[in-house]
Amino acid sequence: AAASCLPGSDPASVDVQSIAAPGVPITITAFVGGTPVPGTNPVISYGYNGNFGSTLNMTDQGGGNWSAALPAASCGDQPQLYVTYFDTNCGQLTVPSTAPSDFFTIQIGVATQIEADDLEAASGWVAGDPSDTATTGAWVRVDPIGTAAQPDDDHTTAGSQCFVTGQGSNGGSLGENDVDGGTTTLYSPTYDLSGSIDPVISYWRWYSNDAGAGPNADAFIVQISNNDGSNWSTVETVGPNGAGTSGGWIQHTFHVNDIVAATASIGLRFLASDLNAGSIIEAGVDDLEISDFACNGGGGVGTNYCQSGPNGAAIGASGSVSVSANNLDLLCDSIPNNTFGLFYFGNGAANSPLGNGTRCVAINGATTRLGPPINSGSSGTFARGVNLPTPTAGGSVINPGSTWYFQAWFRDGSSSDLSDGLQIDFTP
Repeated sequence: AAASCLPGSDPASVDVQSIAAPGVPITITAFVGGTPVPGTNPVISYGYNGNFGSTLNMTDQGGGNWSAALPAASCGDQPQLYVTYFDTNCGQLTVPSTAPSDFFTIQIGVATQIEADDLEAASGWVAGDPSDTATTGAWVRVDPIGTAAQPDDDHTTAGSQCFVTGQGSNGGSLGENDVDGGTTTLYSPTYDLSGSIDPVISYWRWYSNDAGAGPNADAFIVQISNNDGSNWSTVETVGPNGAGTSGGWIQHTFHVNDIVAATASIGLRFLASDLNAGSIIEAGVDDLEISDFACNGGGGVGTNYCQSGPNGAAIGASGSVSVSANNLDLLCDSIPNNTFGLFYFGNGAANSPLGNGTRCVAINGATTRLGPPINSGSSGTFARGVNLPTPTAGGSVINPGSTWYFQAWFRDGSSSDLSDGLQIDFTP
């Protein structure tokens, strides 16, 4: 992000990572141009939930570069910050320029990739729908032939294929095979996100509607379904005016749970239309990615799955997955204060309602409680070591090469609640 005081000037820019690992200091870097006020440092104002009660002076690294490290954050924290910079010509500036009303936000956790589709090969996408009305410009996966409205290259580095609305001929006219007369639809494959915590989908899209006799009259619509297309919810609408309507590859990213519940039947559809006065409509899609974001309890050991109850309690582990090292510790936070509960584990995963939450560990002969009940105290956390190899109630043992599933259970008012699940694959 950048702040400006004079036309064409960019006296400061700040690099902020969007996701930081729990328990690790968060490095913030800044580049300062212009004419800094002698003896002053850029200052980071930071805190949680909009309360910027702490400040930190940045350290000069030379060449206009500055850095600072925010204290390590824990699961459930959401660091927010802005930077103040002092310039001889511009006076006091902030990045973002509208701070503190606007600020940078950092998520604490781990992102795990679920899907990465560069569309270089057929992968289950479906171009067209029986209800489509467009007479030209139907979706097609090709190496696009560029025009003033359609891309000449896909987005993938060293790639060539993407979906675009129609393919013209070399040297053809601008409107040779753009979208005309109605709507054309592109469907993604169906994705199973039922075991994810906070799935995030991103894709690169191209849209141009500002050429022809009736420019800026139509919109490009992206929708999501979590029930095999029985219902659709809008992810974004591009146009008919404003940013993203003049071509160019632009990435859009969103959290699935902000729009629909993550299920085993997640799909996207992309609708490009020419419904109004005749204009040149071209759209493209490339490089879809899906990641799961999890607040991994502070340790980063294991893989979170199976989102649970309304408290958002997150289980994680620190130490190692080595049975011989025997230094695995479990942690669960975002539990109501002074609440009793326990950790338990088993050799099977589940996903079924229980109390106010979801049971993520299958109940069978191998399911075992880890020690006596725990009180979450004033910090709202549970912590307990796992003594390996740990025989279970059913006689099984946590041995090298085995996979086990862990969860925390706790009282929640008159009912019960649970954390998400944690899968751990053990090694020698």
